[in-house]
Amino acid sequence: GKRIVSGSMDNTVKIWVAATGAAVRTIDHSEYVTSVGFLSWDGAKILSVSDDLVRIWDSDTGMLLRMMDGSIFSLVEGPLRRTSGCHILTASGDELLVFEVSEHGLSTEPDPA
Repeated sequence: GKRIVSGSMDNTVKIWVAATGAAVRTIDHSEYVTSVGFLSWDGAKILSVSDDLVRIWDSDTGMLLRMMDGSIFSLVEGPLRRTSGCHILTASGDELLVFEVSEHGLSTEPDPA
């Protein structure tokens, strides 16, 4: 079924069943979670930002798949959005950045304008 993911100042990411509101998984972080979102269309991967680190998680097991430097996200005010495939958008003040997520980490996409 459909799931929802949330990040919180209680240092957790939670995965919820949309139909019932039941929490099915809690993933602990060392600091509060500033951004979170499903990274894959099928909901199999979650991306979270906390303590200047970007983490990619398996949403079914809660296993950490990858951790990367996320200091570029330190000014993000709001959730990361998945546009298609493995791309994310970040926004901070008047700046919008697009990143491609791959097995090697994050890379900046060329400006589409």
